[in-house]
Amino acid sequence: MLLRDDIILRRIALASGISMKTSLHVLCLYCAMTAVAFISLILINEPAAAADANFACGGIVEAEVWEAWDGNFRDYLRQSQLEARLLKQGDVYALYDIQTYTHNMVSMASRCNRTNRLKEVAGLIRIAYGALEPGTQSSPGRRWVCRGGSICNDKNRLLNQEVMLDSVQFLAFAARVANALASSGRKPDEEEKAFIRDTGQVLIEHLLRWGSDSAISSMRQATGAKPEDVTNGSSKLFFTDKPLWMITMYAELAGIIQSGVSKDVIWGRPKQKVLV
Repeated sequence: MLLRDDIILRRIALASGISMKTSLHVLCLYCAMTAVAFISLILINEPAAAADANFACGGIVEAEVWEAWDGNFRDYLRQSQLEARLLKQGDVYALYDIQTYTHNMVSMASRCNRTNRLKEVAGLIRIAYGALEPGTQSSPGRRWVCRGGSICNDKNRLLNQEVMLDSVQFLAFAARVANALASSGRKPDEEEKAFIRDTGQVLIEHLLRWGSDSAISSMRQATGAKPEDVTNGSSKLFFTDKPLWMITMYAELAGIIQSGVSKDVIWGRPKQKVLV
């Protein structure tokens, strides 16, 4: 172990009051100990440094992720989750699974500025937008409605209903991809602009519907709550998954706006008259 500065200073002061021979002996001993300690630290930290390099951009972990993505995972998401489950069966729980499987990979792609990979993910997300259904006059804005699959049924009352948790998680994921493309530091091409525009519009339509005054008020109340405000074991002030994902959506949308992408790209021309 390396000697601390206060111990080093004490030894120097001690050495200055004794013979030169003893002083040189102490100094040589200290230098030898320091050298051994320094070499030991290098040897000890070498595996940690190697492990860190594995997780760095361009490291082994990233290479293995993209090998799996190119090998079968991208096709699995498109064929099994999007085409078979979401589009053919109307199973909106495919949205939930896609977000769960893919969000960390998108974070890595964003951190490593892998724009082409983000565009590949954006292409899959746009397939999911094709399953959006129009709203009603009393509840405008597109949404995903569960029409089939193994989870939605009459017993749990999810069949023919919007399953908010599925939608909010997937939209937070889509917003992450759009924000990463908008904030990449390079000018988006036309394909990216279209995706950012469409994602922004879908986000807005959902947030206008979900972000009622009462919902926003509840989130603000939970944000300002202290432990002593929770009484009688009530969970009223606890954050749950849905509002946390909504906050993510708001944050990513704010990032898109802050990126400097022009307003016509962010807002676009709405397919439905849901904005004022």
